[in-house]
Amino acid sequence: MKKVAILLVSLVLLFSVSVLASTETRTIFEGGAGPEMLAERSAVNNYHASQIFAVYIHTSGGDVQVAVNENCSDFCSCASRCLLWQEVCRTAIERGLSLSTSDRVIVFYIEKGVEKVAVLAANEWNFTHDYGTTIEA
Repeated sequence: MKKVAILLVSLVLLFSVSVLASTETRTIFEGGAGPEMLAERSAVNNYHASQIFAVYIHTSGGDVQVAVNENCSDFCSCASRCLLWQEVCRTAIERGLSLSTSDRVIVFYIEKGVEKVAVLAANEWNFTHDYGTTIEA
């Protein structure tokens, strides 16, 4: 009896490890036409939570567009926003601007299919920690 119990436990553990190690995302209960590979599924769902498409520094002297690269294109990501702040500072320095408390950074982005505009104070803490005034377009 003990040997049968050990054999059953071993088979269950072996089966569960093989299921976990499998590259298929479907379980035996879901069925389906065939295996769906994780690599294919992740490529289909590879999107940002929010996609920035334009950033401007708004000063009393006018608006200056900021270049947005792929490393800082997700407005909802803290790391991405820190990189975007560096781009804002770099652009301000290149254009000879000194950012003051009255200046704003305007970010146009899409979040879950909805176009939004965020108006943020042009200082590092507010830019990286606050969503500012957000308007849905």
